[in-house]
Amino acid sequence: MPPSATVWCIDPWQRNSWIIDLVEKPQKVERPFSVDAFRHYTRDCPNIKTIQGYSPDVVAKTWSTPVDLFFDDSDHEEPGLSRNRDFWAKWLKPGGTFCGDEYSSDFPACLRKTYQLAMEWNATVSHAGLFWWMRKPATSLASGAQDAARATH
Repeated sequence: MPPSATVWCIDPWQRNSWIIDLVEKPQKVERPFSVDAFRHYTRDCPNIKTIQGYSPDVVAKTWSTPVDLFFDDSDHEEPGLSRNRDFWAKWLKPGGTFCGDEYSSDFPACLRKTYQLAMEWNATVSHAGLFWWMRKPATSLASGAQDAARATH
């Protein structure tokens, strides 16, 4: 990824008990989980921008930027899973990479939605451990972000 690329991180950054148990306690973090901690740890990466809230709701009415890469680690169950992925699939540029985590039978909704999108795009899903990815076909200019732009106007 070029250094000029903007990386948008959308997350509620809510400090829940599972985050404390899974992340903070074992790693003995310097700062408690929060958007401020995230900004602190990424302060030397000026291309990282934060939006606090739930995706896609927090940006659904205002987003207007096509994206080259989308990583999904939001809702792992329906209907939120489809709502988030369907929103961002429209904004992904042709040839862009769509990826996420929870590639596991422990998360059947994630697997189902991943393969549904792969079938729509006639794309191959690759994976390494729980991480998966696929490329959006670089076909017509009438797809992707242009569809999303028309849907919002």
